[in-house]
Amino acid sequence: MNYFFGRKEETNGYEKLDGVWIEADTLEFAIYKFAYTKDNIYKYISDYSLSEYNSDLNRYVIKDGCYDKAEINIYAETNEDSELVKTIKISELENFNFDDVEKKLSSKGQKADSQEIALINDDTIKVYSENLPQEFKEGKIKTVKDFNNCRNEIEKKILELEKQKRELESQIAEMEKWLKSKYRVICAYETYLGTKEEVVELIGEGKTSNEPIHLYQAVRFMDEEYGIVNLEKITETTWVESDDFDYKNINLFDEWITKNYKMFIPSERGIVMWRIKRRGKDYGDKWENMVCNNYNANCYFLIRNGERLYRIFSDVASKDDTMFPTEQQSVEAGYKFHGYKENEEFDQESFMENTLPWKYILIAIQGILDRTNILGTDCQFKTNLICGLFDKEKIVLVRDKERKDLIGDDTMPSWYNYLKENRNKTKIGDRIIITDLWGVLKIIIVVQPMILILFVNMIWIGEEDG
Repeated sequence: MNYFFGRKEETNGYEKLDGVWIEADTLEFAIYKFAYTKDNIYKYISDYSLSEYNSDLNRYVIKDGCYDKAEINIYAETNEDSELVKTIKISELENFNFDDVEKKLSSKGQKADSQEIALINDDTIKVYSENLPQEFKEGKIKTVKDFNNCRNEIEKKILELEKQKRELESQIAEMEKWLKSKYRVICAYETYLGTKEEVVELIGEGKTSNEPIHLYQAVRFMDEEYGIVNLEKITETTWVESDDFDYKNINLFDEWITKNYKMFIPSERGIVMWRIKRRGKDYGDKWENMVCNNYNANCYFLIRNGERLYRIFSDVASKDDTMFPTEQQSVEAGYKFHGYKENEEFDQESFMENTLPWKYILIAIQGILDRTNILGTDCQFKTNLICGLFDKEKIVLVRDKERKDLIGDDTMPSWYNYLKENRNKTKIGDRIIITDLWGVLKIIIVVQPMILILFVNMIWIGEEDG
């Protein structure tokens, strides 16, 4: 027969049940089984105002001073409905003796081992003895109340351990943060001192210069620039793809750049940052791809001092293809992103973290200025690139990556005006050439006005992002 332990309420003519169903041969056996549920007996008292949810224990408990009033209604299921057959106090349920219950059940041919049977709602599960408290195994727990008291003590210990765990995790997090900051300081010192620096003297003879040192913002890519120049060598049967260029071909780049460096450093003294490849190369093997493309991501400083030329590796990497941030990159660095959502307020911690790669680059250049005479000695220990403290007549930041400066010739319009003018001149029927980042040309002949508008918008969006 089915028995219901809990509350029955009527709301708008509908009967609402809040409790637990238990199947048993007799009411007495149903009460014993309900007592074994342990966690549920406090949740379904007839007057729910006498109980409260304890978030620390993650379960319901009886309010202080309410034990004598707290009781459970028991309903028996009939063919048509269920009727109230008994009301039993919580204190009576708590004082059920497990041994006595087992003896009574055994005398009636029912099996119930208090160390094995437990009920959660209306599901019977086995609780193995190794999962029970030691007091249960030693026979110290005789009643439901004993069990509840024991469980409360265990839960208090667990909560205390959780608190200690959280405190330790907080201390560990602070320690890791401290170690991380110290590690970064060490890395900054190593970068400044050039402990991993490799200097290649491409042109070691010639006049030096006292002109201002120009730091070029845009990062160049060896495979792309070298590949473009090699287009001059194309014959009807030969094609040299820049995709084939990798870290193994730097000697070819060195040979080529000694003849073409003025194209990239027109000023008498200057630094341009180069990366070997913009994208990874497929070598046909995952392991080889990982190792080789790690080398392909290396960055170098190309330094010109008059007629002399140097290529220096300093174990620093560029961020977003710039040697120092653009105005837009500086603004974006101060925002914290949560998934795809951007925080509207400036975040100093995010700014410090996001600008770190650029700082290492400037530290490396600062070290070259202070430790070596590659760029002369007139700026030694007289600048602080990190804080922006330098003589602007001695060091010039060439912002050739800024959108407004992408066309630098005074005889030409600004990049923004060039785009605007080009867009205004585009009309239906024009042929639009779209070049992707790999240099592959795709010619699209526009025959429908809507298609033209679509492609013009795509180009505009791409130029805006660029």
